Amino acid sequence: MIASAPDDPSPMIARDDPRTLAAIGVVAACLASIAHETIGHGVTCLAVGGTITRLTATHFRCADGTVLVDALGPAGNLVSAAIAFGLLRTCRGFAQSARLFLLMLGGINLCWFAGEMIHSALINSEDEAHLARLLGWPAAWRPIAVAAGVLIYGTTIRYGAAVARRMVEAGDPPDNLRRRIMIAWAAATASFAVAGLAWARDPFGSAWECFMTIGVAGVPLWIGVGLMRWPDARPTGRRIGTSTPWTLVALLVLGAFVVIQGRGVGPMS
Repeated sequence: MIASAPDDPSPMIARDDPRTLAAIGVVAACLASIAHETIGHGVTCLAVGGTITRLTATHFRCADGTVLVDALGPAGNLVSAAIAFGLLRTCRGFAQSARLFLLMLGGINLCWFAGEMIHSALINSEDEAHLARLLGWPAAWRPIAVAAGVLIYGTTIRYGAAVARRMVEAGDPPDNLRRRIMIAWAAATASFAVAGLAWARDPFGSAWECFMTIGVAGVPLWIGVGLMRWPDARPTGRRIGTSTPWTLVALLVLGAFVVIQGRGVGPMS
């Protein structure tokens, strides 16, 4: 994990560096899309002998694929969230910037999964709807999927609050944590929308879908942190200072993501 610069542990915690917080959110957003679209759908498509015909920030099509291609996109979000939250739970020695990154990565992936489940059921399209048609699910799958998505959102709110509490116990300053997540989340949303604009076939539609995928679908992540209760003993903690490595990584990841996946890969892109 990329560590932040040495910081001042004085009792009066100064504001975190917003550029570093934004960089963390940008990297988390790009990796969430890569987990779902590139690894979940794309790698599976190639593994089963299919051909990628469209790969963008939020769209994927595979010729000659199987049901696994549809299933493993959402599974990519779940696996990525599990890894992020697992590391956050077991490795408390990480720098505060790394802990924030893991929280954002896990939260965005989990919210993406829940949001798509609800949206797919409501409009009868996207991954879950494709699975339903391929596997012959009864029509009842749609209300069940909506209920499951809402349940996952509720779990995300409760779990996000618990994770944030543990982060405070590990040394994150509670007065700064909400601001950290808000700035990182806003940057994740904005950068993902910019990536959507790169898709020449439908730039504004793609940007709107990107905004919905992280900006709207990710609201429960913020709600969870907003509802958390602080421990009675509030540690001093440290601020997240200016970090050139985080900024450079964010620029490189976002640049590559926009040029490759944002613009689209495949003949239907």
